[in-house]
Amino acid sequence: MRNLLMAVLFAFSTVAFFSCSSKDAVVKDDRSFVTNADTDYFINRDGTVDIMLTGAFDDGNKDFGNVVRRAFVYGTTSKPTVNSSNTAIAVGPANVSATLKNLNRNSTYFIRAFLEMNDGSFFYGNEIHVSTQIDASQSRSMAMEMITPKTIAIEATSIDAALRVLEVEKESPIELGIQYSLNSDFTDAMTLLADNLVGNVSTTSYFADATNLTPATDYHFRPYARYADGSLTYGGTHTIVVRTTN
Repeated sequence: MRNLLMAVLFAFSTVAFFSCSSKDAVVKDDRSFVTNADTDYFINRDGTVDIMLTGAFDDGNKDFGNVVRRAFVYGTTSKPTVNSSNTAIAVGPANVSATLKNLNRNSTYFIRAFLEMNDGSFFYGNEIHVSTQIDASQSRSMAMEMITPKTIAIEATSIDAALRVLEVEKESPIELGIQYSLNSDFTDAMTLLADNLVGNVSTTSYFADATNLTPATDYHFRPYARYADGSLTYGGTHTIVVRTTN
């Protein structure tokens, strides 16, 4: 009888133990969203900075619900949290990217990726920080060429000049246009601003009108761009002869 009672008590305690253990079991959170520390940048024409991010995520199991949004959040203090204006959607199936646009110059931003769950909660990944105090003078590059005029004789005293931008890297110039001069070294050059430049300089064509040209005269044309620090870059040159019409 005593042995039977001991067996019953043991069985009861075993059941109680496993019952409590199952209730107290901790579900492992295997979600992850890693933001890579290596970033890229582009300095906009208005002086603001775009920061390009990359990362990788794992939604984990479904114990914490379904993911309804994957994005990056940023702020000027550590551990930024999501509000209505400080996120950028992560684009991609697993390895993702995003661009934080128009950040203030000469600031430090703290960035981390997050998963938004269907219950309104957030899972945040690791944090990185990025400085927008950037000097692009040694890394920026730009390529451009004249489209018109070509090296031909034309009968006009005004020219619809055009240039094509082939590449813009790291920083947008603040000014873009065409220079023309009587001299091949462009001394005493006249400047024509591109009349269709809006926002950043991009890989497209730009136009400017050269007027009141002197008849039967050689003119040299080249595209130019000016950066915020005052430095200039130039494209190739063309020479034409302008003649009056009969």
